[in-house]
Amino acid sequence: MRRVRYIAPGLALLGLLAVVVGVYQDLLRIMPASAGSIETPWGRDPTQGEYLLLLWAGIGVVGAVAAIRWRLAAVAPAVMGSIVLLGTGNTVLRYEREIGLYTPVPTPGGDRAQHALGAEPFLLVAGALLLVGAGGVGWWAHAERPGSSTEDTEPAARMDADESGPEA
Repeated sequence: MRRVRYIAPGLALLGLLAVVVGVYQDLLRIMPASAGSIETPWGRDPTQGEYLLLLWAGIGVVGAVAAIRWRLAAVAPAVMGSIVLLGTGNTVLRYEREIGLYTPVPTPGGDRAQHALGAEPFLLVAGALLLVGAGGVGWWAHAERPGSSTEDTEPAARMDADESGPEA
């Protein structure tokens, strides 16, 4: 078994780590006073959507581990990473439509501030891209290489060729 197959689970674990850290970061911040965070799960349970992101990333890791043995299992981390990526994009676009990101708004003190993205969406996108990359590496690791011999991988094919006898 080639060692390159173990790269996919490593990438998927890094992706899961980025998603876990991202879920516990701020989605939005009020600028310029960064202490005015709007949403953060620190001190409270993650939302249902955040639990789903964690679940999808975990399924991607399981798929990457299974891709060590089965090529088709490499589809799981790619699909789960795509779902995390689309979910993150959907959330950011929803906040852009509802409250307007990077648009000045009045504060109770009379100052002007703006809503800005926190670290969460960036970490989620990074984790999603690592999961998609794990799927690609897992698929690529099983690809037949030009110039590779079938002596180590296909003993049954070699035996059939020996039994056919001399060609006339």
